[in-house]
Amino acid sequence: MIATRGGDTGIYIRDGLRFDSIDLRLVLENTSIVIKTNDIKILFCVPYKPPGIGNRTLLFGDIEDIVMASLLVADCVVVVGDFNVDFRKSDSPEYTSHINCLQNFGLMVDKPTRRDAILDHIITNKPNIFEFAGIVDFPYSDHDSTKFTIASRVFPTKQPQFSSYRDFRQFSLDSFQSDIEASSMHKMFRMNSMLLRVTSSQVNSRNKTINEF
Repeated sequence: MIATRGGDTGIYIRDGLRFDSIDLRLVLENTSIVIKTNDIKILFCVPYKPPGIGNRTLLFGDIEDIVMASLLVADCVVVVGDFNVDFRKSDSPEYTSHINCLQNFGLMVDKPTRRDAILDHIITNKPNIFEFAGIVDFPYSDHDSTKFTIASRVFPTKQPQFSSYRDFRQFSLDSFQSDIEASSMHKMFRMNSMLLRVTSSQVNSRNKTINEF
């Protein structure tokens, strides 16, 4: 992995979401996880390509590796980060190479993120799971921030749990004792007067009868 000054990547995860960290062994700095929700697994990858690295094949090779890895570990892949590749220049070699890597993947950002350039991107193979994808002003950086919202139907909602209990608010100890005294409990527990018979065929396959008192 290439280490450069600045950059850094990370993912904040809401409590309650099931996820696994995954090492995609990319050349570029990245953070990657797989979130498991309902019947779908989503691979989130946040790579960073510093502007000082002019070798475009590093980025495109990593994107191809992400796409291939997603086929094995997830149903959906979302790649979001600072690629430092301007998609507004559709006639540039970067744009052509990037589109060839993406193939059937959707590009979710279509507005500039730094001055007049689109350098920060959201790409996915399942655009239909997004309710929103775009950019928001971020005053603490020279880049605007990408933002997206995944449809709530993709993530499980916490179902209410019900429990039943006996209502003792009307309980009367006197009435309970009267019911016990009026019942035939003594007949139910006269075990000493009951004759228990167990056939020996259930014990040792012999035709003997054992009488227990």
